[in-house]
Amino acid sequence: MNSFTIDEARALLPAFALDALDPPERDAMQEALQRFPDLHAELETFVKTVHTLGTTDSATPAPGLRDRFLQRLAEVDAGTGSGDETSAPSAIPRIARSSATLPPVIARPRWRRTAPLLLTAALAATVVVLLRSQATLRDELNLARSAYTKGLSTIAERDQALAEKEAVLRTLLGGGDALLVVNMGVPNATGPGMQFFWNVKDGRGVMHAFRLPQTAQGRAYQLWLIQNGQPVPSRVFVPDGDGNTTQFDIQLPQSTKGVTAVAVTEEPAGGSKLPTTQPFLVGTVVTRSQ
Repeated sequence: MNSFTIDEARALLPAFALDALDPPERDAMQEALQRFPDLHAELETFVKTVHTLGTTDSATPAPGLRDRFLQRLAEVDAGTGSGDETSAPSAIPRIARSSATLPPVIARPRWRRTAPLLLTAALAATVVVLLRSQATLRDELNLARSAYTKGLSTIAERDQALAEKEAVLRTLLGGGDALLVVNMGVPNATGPGMQFFWNVKDGRGVMHAFRLPQTAQGRAYQLWLIQNGQPVPSRVFVPDGDGNTTQFDIQLPQSTKGVTAVAVTEEPAGGSKLPTTQPFLVGTVVTRSQ
């Protein structure tokens, strides 16, 4: 006989516990138990069930009981003990008998004795399978919920990215002739740089920075407008891991009057009312009215 898989061996555990397998199956089960140690705990459960239920063997009558019973019937028929048949105890009915003898007591076949145990073991096995199926379904449900949540998060991220792109397009395309572009950077092509777009008509701005150094913990970058010779605080931001960032919907004046430059400094994470460090990116703004 071929070796059992773990599922085949698990299905035969109740019969193995009742010693109801033929020799080849029993040998295969013993070999499977060596390969699958996890089955020992389930087998122990079935063995305990069998021991608890026990066996239901038939009782053997006491010696001479049959002969005494027949003799008592004969005395009743002969009228001994009470004088006539009508006075015979009502508990012993009149039985028409011939020379035939009572059938011998027959012990129940083994299959009838073990059938209840097999049924109980089968029910226990069914419960185990149902519990395992329930656990599997619960795991699958949790995975489905996790995938659903992840899908919702992905959709939200895409919606956010789409909203950002739409805001950028509105700023760039809606400005028309009133759109200013300020390029900021250093002579070294590998250094940090920034493009600043100012929609003077709508008073909104977009900036795209690249190759920015990572800020220390508790620090960030801040955008400034230099207006009438004084710094005016604007957007505070932190680049991603590659040193890039795109900031949109930056609130700006609807006039370039008095604005001569745009600058970037490194500040505390919450921003500053006045610069606390020297600007490392500066771009000139050409004055233009709406």
